Amino acid sequence: MFDRNGKVASKNDGTTKDKKKTKKNKKKKTTEIEPNMEVIEKWLDAYHFNEEQKNMCDIAKKNFDDWGVRMKGRNTQQNPLSTQEEEERKKMYDYYRKYCSTKSDNYESWIVPNNLKSIKMFHIEKYKSPDTVSQFMIDYIEATHNLFKIQQKQINELQSIVLKLNAKKDMK
Repeated sequence: MFDRNGKVASKNDGTTKDKKKTKKNKKKKTTEIEPNMEVIEKWLDAYHFNEEQKNMCDIAKKNFDDWGVRMKGRNTQQNPLSTQEEEERKKMYDYYRKYCSTKSDNYESWIVPNNLKSIKMFHIEKYKSPDTVSQFMIDYIEATHNLFKIQQKQINELQSIVLKLNAKKDMK
């Protein structure tokens, strides 16, 4: 293969760039707090979002069930819904569909929240082996480790400053 200038292109250009980028990212992770905190914050944001979605699904299900109980036994052909009741039914149904969906297998069905964000915390899905850690857990442990290293470096720097200040103070 040739590049634009007619010279033989290096096959390693892509991998060399990837290695440099990986090295640069690793250095950034071990010297700066932000990329490490971002791992934890991203997971927490998804977790809190999912909890809110679960809560909204529970509320929608309860409201929908309550409305169903109120309407139970009512013959809508003889006693049709009023405009207000029809609007309430539509609102309950739309709210329910927005936040909940029904999943089922051969044995049972259950209601689950819609719109959940994926947070892979424990195992890699395709292996499902108890000793296979998810990428999030690897990133989390690495981020925590890096944060401790950064803190220790800052503590060491502060200790040296304090020692120097104490030495100057003793010389006076």
